Amino acid sequence: MNLDHPLGVVIQGSLTQGLEIRLNPDVSVEEMRVGKFVVVQGRDRAFSVC
Repeated sequence: MNLDHPLGVVIQGSLTQGLEIRLNPDVSVEEMRVGKFVVVQGRDRAFSVC
């Protein structure tokens, strides 16, 4: 997987419940798994999320 390619868009999230992300159409849901680390890129900061 290309690390420079966005997986999708964050729809909602919280510190206790995690993130809900709408995957881009070219990203396979089979590649995703519970506990996979991703980086959420904000306007000013990047956050590592598990």
